[in-house]
This record gives sequence, structure tokens and C-alpha cells, in this order.
Amino acid sequence: MILKNGRRRCGLASRLFCAATSFSLIASAVSFAALAPAYAAPAKLMLSGAVIRYDKYSQNLSAEQWQQILDQISELKITTLIIQYHHYVPRKAADRARLPEFDFLPGQAPIIAAPSAKPLSKTESAETKAGESGAAEQKFSPAGSMASPLKNVKSSQTNASKVSASVKARAAEPSLDATNLILNYADAHRMNVYLGLWMDINWFANLDVMDQLAHNLSVSKTDMIKLQEELTSKKSPAANSDNSMTPTQSAADIKDAEAAIAVCKRGLSSVQDELDEKSVYFAAKEDGQIAGPSIKMADTLFKLYGKHPSFVGWYFPEEIWDAAFSNETIAVLNPLLKFISAHCRQLSVDHPRPFVMSPHASRLHYDSVDAIVKSQTALLKDSGVDVLMLEDSIGDLNLKEDDDISVRLKKHFTAFKNVCDDLQIKLWADLESYEQINQQKWDGERKPTNIARFKKQFQYTYPYLDPADPFFVVFDYLHFFSLLDAKYPDAEARAALYDDYKREFVDGNFTPAPPAKD
Repeated sequence: MILKNGRRRCGLASRLFCAATSFSLIASAVSFAALAPAYAAPAKLMLSGAVIRYDKYSQNLSAEQWQQILDQISELKITTLIIQYHHYVPRKAADRARLPEFDFLPGQAPIIAAPSAKPLSKTESAETKAGESGAAEQKFSPAGSMASPLKNVKSSQTNASKVSASVKARAAEPSLDATNLILNYADAHRMNVYLGLWMDINWFANLDVMDQLAHNLSVSKTDMIKLQEELTSKKSPAANSDNSMTPTQSAADIKDAEAAIAVCKRGLSSVQDELDEKSVYFAAKEDGQIAGPSIKMADTLFKLYGKHPSFVGWYFPEEIWDAAFSNETIAVLNPLLKFISAHCRQLSVDHPRPFVMSPHASRLHYDSVDAIVKSQTALLKDSGVDVLMLEDSIGDLNLKEDDDISVRLKKHFTAFKNVCDDLQIKLWADLESYEQINQQKWDGERKPTNIARFKKQFQYTYPYLDPADPFFVVFDYLHFFSLLDAKYPDAEARAALYDDYKREFVDGNFTPAPPAKD
């Protein structure tokens, strides 16, 4: 399921969540003291990174506005940026024509076009390409000088006038390449940038359904074994007093048992067919529905931005969650991650770039820590994942009370910390800087959080991180933390969070107290 803020959450199963389940799970949770790692007194804590999620709003930002945003990020001493490209089919002919050989646009719109997007006709494509010949040649000056990009935009407007009347109605000025602008700024300010790969709108629904099918298949196989054992027992003859042998069940009973097995076999076959169909979606090959666009996007990003020293890593935006996935699911996801991460590594052998992904906390906490650790270790082993940017999920889970936050976080973070320790994967904390407006609707509208709750997010996640280098990332900066103009929603709340964070963390010396013991 795709949420309005672009972050995606567990699909079908999570919708079954109810308050009664939550309260019962919280009541039965293992104590914080039993699960939390040994606490070490921290040094000053601050955000190290920020996720910048492109969307329809960000594509309207000017070069000057991006400059202001990046300057504000620098004021907060944030040194790492993770760019998340949003699902969007570009409607501007000029945007689609900028890089016609690719299925997505890497600029600020980012506008990643779905593979099924209707292509331009040959005539339209040729006319657009001729009319926008200068668009793909946009060059952006280093941070601090905005004259060059604005000049190029004006030039592209002149070129656009040459487009034929049939195309002009759909064509417009190409979107500013904010990715290049950000990388130029990062180069000049010694910042690190992770570029996001393909995001598919069907990932969560397919993964959730596939895992449910796999679990159903496992249950059906167990049922089949029991039915076969019962049939064998019914057919086994029993000794009579005169030493003669007769079946323990009547012929009718045996026939019913055989019919039940036949039904179970048909059900198994149907579930297996559905599972195979879903597995194709995750195929680790060049024409896979996830793998194909992912490696193609990596190729394009590397071609366009590979020379930037600030481009230090890859971000795989598709999310897993804290569940004990089935063996069948693991057998599909592990090769997929390995295939994509290996391709990214091959692009820059001489300059290794870490591969990052960001798991989230599910609303359904049926699995134990041990079960989650066993499953996730198998899923991530030799997958090529170098960093887990673990979401605290406080925003999407709409957690409010201290005991609720600590209980929900400790299972999530304990499990993945154990996985990361075992596999030598770096663990970061990804803090959600928003709250739900509608308390009864977990996927409703959002607003920026307040500094008091944001402090608690540091408080509860810090003990699980590397005490020598605790790495915190905020999701997402642009929509809940930045000082954008008042046209964007929640301007006052965003400004308050920005100012309060700067005062408490950057100018101040925030050091969380040790976690309370049960």
C-alpha cells in the first residue's frame, strides 16, 4: 500500500489490526530491561542524515528554493542525504523526451515513469527531441551560484516554442534536475548522498500476499500429511477374535477420506500456482518486474552522476518489515537483493558504494524476537545489504505514550540489532518526524511532530546503535522539517520543529537519560 507521504507500509495483513490486538500484545511484551542492550552514556546526539523525498510539490521548487533548503540542512549539521524518488508518470512531453532511452527521469520530478507508461509517437518524439535539444544539456553551477540554471531554464523556454502545435499543448519547460543541483552542493560542502533506486507501487501488496500464500501452503501441506495418515489408519485392518482381519472403517468412511485428500490436493495446487505467479514478480533477473527497472535505474544514475564525489551509496527503497517471513519468501527475496546489490557494486568496482535499505515496524507483532531474527538473518545473509536504516515507525504506528513507544520499539530494534550484529551490517535509526492527524486512522493525514516527542525517539533508539558512531536519519526532511514557503502545509509546525531542534540539538547539547528499568 502506498501512503500519501510516499512511505509504504505492510499491506493486507496490517489492515486487520485492531486496538484489542495492540493492547494484548503490549501487555504480553517482554520487558524493556530484558530486551534492551547494555546502555552506554552517549555523547551529544544529533541527526546525521535526512531523507529527501521528491514528489509533485518538489518539482515546482526553483533553484533558489533548493539552495535555501540545502543551506538550512547545512545549518543543522546534517551531512548525509538520502534521495527517494517518488512514483509518478511524467505528463510533460519535454520531461519524457529529456532521456527517451530510459524509463525514468532522474531530475527533481523524478519522476520515475512506470514501465507501462504510454510512449510518445515517432513523430511526436522526434519533434519534441528537436524542440528540447538543449534540455538534456542543462548544467548546474556549484552551490552558491544560481545564475546558470536559471539562464538555462530561460533558454529551454525559447527552444520549446519550436515544438509543433500538436505537441506544444503537452510540452512544457523540463523540470529542474534537482539531483544534479544537490550533488553539486554536496560536492562543495563535503556531504554524502545516497541515490534511491526504483520504487514499484505493487511491492507491498505482492510481498504481503506472497508471504501469506507461502504460510497457507505450509499449513495445507501439514493438513495433507494428517489426512494421509488418517486414511492409512482407516484402511489398516484390525484383528478379530477369530484371527480374521477387517478394515477399521467402512468403505464409505474410506471414500470420504479419499475425497478430502483430493480436495486438499486441489487446494495445494491452486495455492502453489498463485505463489509461483507472485514469485515471478520478484525474479532476480534482468526482465524481473523489480530487478529489471532497479538495475536499469542504477545504470542511468551512475551514468549521469557517477563522477560526483558526494555520490557515495545506493538506497533500495522497497521495504521489508519485522516479521518471520516464510522460507518460500526468503528464497525469493534473498536472490533479488543479491542480484540488485551485485549489479550496483559492479558499476563502481573502484569506488565501492554501500547498499542501504530501510525496514519498518509492522502493526502486527505476532512473531517472537527469536523467530524474527532467524528469518531476517536468512533473508539478509549474503544479500549485499551494507546498512539497515531501521525506521522507528512511530509516525505511521501513531505511537503516543512512553510505555507504548518503548514496548513497540524494543522488539523491532532488538531483532534487527541482533541480525545486524550477526551479519556485520551497519545499523542506523530512521526517525519519522510526523504524527497522525486522525488518531483512529493509521494511514490518514500527517503533520510535523513536536520536539518533545522527537527527543523521545532519540531516547528510545539510541541504545541499539553503535555507541561510538550513533547514526540518526530523519524521514522526511522536505515535508515535515524544512522551512519551505507558507504555500506548503503546516508551515508553522515545520518552522517550530526546525527551530526547536536547532536550539536543543545543534546549539544545545542533548544527551538522553538512561532508559527506565522495569
